[in-house]
Amino acid sequence: MNKHGAILVSGGLLILMTALMATPIREESATMDEGVFLAAGYNYWHGLGFNFDPEAPPLAKMISATPLLFLDVKLPPEAQQLLTRQVGSTVTRRWSGEGQLVDEGFPVARDNWYFWPVVDAQTVGQAFLYGGANDATRLLAAGRWMQVVLTVLTGIVIFFWLRRLAGDAAGALGVALWSLNPVALAYGHLVLTDMGETLLFVLAVWGFTVLLERPSAGRAVLCGLACGGALVMKFSAVVLAPILLVLMGLEAMPKRQWRGWGKHLAVMALAAGGVVLLVYAPYWTPAPPLSPEQATRLGVPAWFQLLRPVLIPPDFFKGLALVAGHESAGHISYLWGQWRRTGWWYYFPVAMAVKTPLPLLALTAVGLGLWLRGLRQFSFPQAAPWLAAVIYLVFAMVGTIDIGVRHLLPMFALLAVGSASQFGLRSRRVQLCAWLGIGWLLVVTWRAHPHFIEYFNEAAGGPPNGYRWLVDSNLDWGQDAKQLKHFLDQQGITNADLACFGPRRSIGYYGISGRRITSGEARGIHSGTLIISASVLVSPPWDWLRACHEPVARIGYTMFVYHLGDPETKERWERMLRINPHDARAHYNLAIILERTGQPLAAIAHYEEALRIQPDSADAHNNLGIALVRLGRAQDAIGHYEQALRIRPDFAGAHDNLGVVLAHLGKAQEALGHFEQALKIDPDDAPARYNLAVALEQAGRIQEAIRQYEQALRIQPDLLQAQSNLARVRAVR
Repeated sequence: MNKHGAILVSGGLLILMTALMATPIREESATMDEGVFLAAGYNYWHGLGFNFDPEAPPLAKMISATPLLFLDVKLPPEAQQLLTRQVGSTVTRRWSGEGQLVDEGFPVARDNWYFWPVVDAQTVGQAFLYGGANDATRLLAAGRWMQVVLTVLTGIVIFFWLRRLAGDAAGALGVALWSLNPVALAYGHLVLTDMGETLLFVLAVWGFTVLLERPSAGRAVLCGLACGGALVMKFSAVVLAPILLVLMGLEAMPKRQWRGWGKHLAVMALAAGGVVLLVYAPYWTPAPPLSPEQATRLGVPAWFQLLRPVLIPPDFFKGLALVAGHESAGHISYLWGQWRRTGWWYYFPVAMAVKTPLPLLALTAVGLGLWLRGLRQFSFPQAAPWLAAVIYLVFAMVGTIDIGVRHLLPMFALLAVGSASQFGLRSRRVQLCAWLGIGWLLVVTWRAHPHFIEYFNEAAGGPPNGYRWLVDSNLDWGQDAKQLKHFLDQQGITNADLACFGPRRSIGYYGISGRRITSGEARGIHSGTLIISASVLVSPPWDWLRACHEPVARIGYTMFVYHLGDPETKERWERMLRINPHDARAHYNLAIILERTGQPLAAIAHYEEALRIQPDSADAHNNLGIALVRLGRAQDAIGHYEQALRIRPDFAGAHDNLGVVLAHLGKAQEALGHFEQALKIDPDDAPARYNLAVALEQAGRIQEAIRQYEQALRIQPDLLQAQSNLARVRAVR
């Protein structure tokens, strides 16, 4: 393939990539983080500082928000009050990642540089998009098209890197591997920070390989600018440091050419630092001093305290500290039926295996095999993308924030370079085989359109079975609110109960009539339609629904429709126990059904049998506690709630249930502690917030109770008990 042919093919592929992303841009509602990032970028442009959403750096958000500067955008009064800290959630996080009540960390006022408005940021983002002051569809489209530009630019960088490395044909192949990858198409059109990082990450690795081949101050500056740009796109770009050091060691060590490299690294560091200072300008004043007691209370790390006067810009280093704290505390994640806070070392390899099309996996494996076969004639430029991709994957695997395959986007881009370079350096027959694989990939990607977020390959069972493997941003991120509205209108359903994952306000904004419902409330409903998101359905509180009912319909691949009046599936679990009496899952699910059908003693017997077989099941201990409470055996229930929390300390539901029992037994202070802990884990748990308000009212702390009732109603406006109690307390006062 000649130069002009390669440019023509690559250009056509990037145009196709853009066209494939146009439909989801239009049809998908906002995902979980998009409102936050768009509102943050808009406020950064208007000089409101970087204290809003500090865990992600500002550049990608500002790029997405740039078109909004030319639109008639209004900031709703609620968002203005939150941004100026006049009002806000009662919950925040410590810098070390744990939940914390605002009054504990900031007893005087929340208008403090060290405050982390993690809950308030979500509220502002939703008010900005869905508060009624702006056209959400128009704002989202404007921000998303800016991300498409970054995605296409990444393809262009891949093309030019490969042309230099392995020729024109390799460049076109690399663009094909990138532009037809459903992972790139899924997240390349969303208002996120991942694609901006990917663009500059790839540029930095390529620039560094060129610098190693032909060192010069100019190339060091350019490489440093790319590194700095990647850092202010997303903090995870710090992994560039070990990657570049390993590459330098492999290239320079055999030649013993170390002279001058100290100067080049210093130039790179200065250039990267300059980018960071420029993006965070003019907020360069060091962070205010903090006493050791305050630092301990807020979880501010010792290194930040020690170096505080020289950490400039302070918001950049605050963000790094918050990310490190988040990494240390972990993040609740899901994989193949299991939930963990600290993740799994194999999470990202599994995510890549099930979210990547089979032809792309095959092409990558063949490319890797060709490279390994030629290692005797080691070529550093050919090795660089492979080594960078492997190191990136290793760092992802040792982390604890396992929430999405999108975190591997830089690795996918590097693998496209590595694989295409091997095909480009081989014979025309090999290249023809590669293009046949690309043809297969094109068919797979075309069939996946426009459901790229929900894509799972055939080996994983395809998109319909994706929820069995992964959820959250891998499948169900709140993007289908418009599809939900269409389904309800088409079916003529006007009174559905909803348990949807994603931005809460999108439901009302799109005119969806339905009542948000918790698992506990749904248990008491014996007729009607329930629509539940995949990310919610697979969570432990909804085990009973999966055990007792089968869905009657699906909305896309992300929502399940249930008719709660359908017959229970008791016979299925009894049949499984006849086959295997030691099946803990069957005992557990049968116990759920028996409890729901008014057979508490039989339910307790099966819960106990499930725990005899599998004693470390926190969910079984929690459910057994619930069943015992209903029989009036509160003291016995306490032991099971406590055991559930010993097994899983971040089990918000068990904290809430234990608090209710303790409050009933007159142990108010202990109950308050458990309610507060539940809210630190899940600040949006309206029933837990209601229970805390009741306990505070009983303790005579009326003003605090009012605030909790109000907060519960902000989360769930139709929580009737909170409405009634709040009206009563206000009337008495």
